[in-house]
Amino acid sequence: MNVGYRLGANITDLASVLTAIPDWRYMILQKPADIQCTTYDPATSWADWEQGVVFGPTAHLQWRRRRGGAFHLMLLSSQELPTGFTSVGQTDSCKTASVYLWGERQFTSKGQPTAEWVEGRIPQVITGLRGYPLDTSPVQKTCRVKLEMEVLELPRPNGDNPEQFDPSPAKWLERYLSLKEVCGEEV
Repeated sequence: MNVGYRLGANITDLASVLTAIPDWRYMILQKPADIQCTTYDPATSWADWEQGVVFGPTAHLQWRRRRGGAFHLMLLSSQELPTGFTSVGQTDSCKTASVYLWGERQFTSKGQPTAEWVEGRIPQVITGLRGYPLDTSPVQKTCRVKLEMEVLELPRPNGDNPEQFDPSPAKWLERYLSLKEVCGEEV
């Protein structure tokens, strides 16, 4: 897995990276008043979001808008890094991991699954653009969403010297792989 970063990118640079990699599957977008977890949509207005993660089977891109309006990008890719990225090396998967996301799928009174998820710790139903991009075919009760990832170790070219500034990504990286609905006994 190739690891690279790009500092000071503009919105056009961000969009070009997203179009250079053809197999994005999901995206998690954030701004102060909203967060969305949905399937990848190339028509998204990227300028509307302060930070995000787009991921698929071969790549994982994270970005964050900085105070001056420019974006900092970090890319993990099985392909060659796009032009403009500073390579910080290659890494292999150390282990797989998963995190359960908020909410449990809701069912109708007849036991049919809906596209709504409810989490008691937040005062709203997770649905629509804030919902999860999964079909409604499971019929087992107690369904949760699991974010599957792999944990990667990035060898540090400068060692672990805290006195030396290094803008490259952290030593341990998480690469999101997929979203999976887990039902019944697995939960």
